[in-house]
Amino acid sequence: MIPRVRSSDVTIRRVPSGRTIALPVAGVLQSIDVAAGETVAAGQALFRVVQIDRVWIRVPVHVGHWRQVDTAQDASVAQYGQRPDAPPCAAQYVSAPPSPDPAATTMDLCYQWANEDGRLCYGIP
Repeated sequence: MIPRVRSSDVTIRRVPSGRTIALPVAGVLQSIDVAAGETVAAGQALFRVVQIDRVWIRVPVHVGHWRQVDTAQDASVAQYGQRPDAPPCAAQYVSAPPSPDPAATTMDLCYQWANEDGRLCYGIP
């Protein structure tokens, strides 16, 4: 089970004065990067929380073709294993820093899919 957290749910133990970390968003706890009692450096990630009401989808596109993609058009997204007659969903292009993969000669384009209904469950295949 993947824990869901609200911005007021996260408390760090063993911190002087019982400080609380306020999250800017509600979401799902993706990972915990430190162990209880571990000494951490300033700025080190303690955990990762991801929003689930909006899902980003990275689409690898060959570097020779990525400028030809019309990002003004929505992308058509279907879930793996979805029935063939089920309608696809629309995802909107997100202007994000390029993330090339030199080994695959691809460039990732990012799209955002509204997931307010929770159809996509993060981390659950």
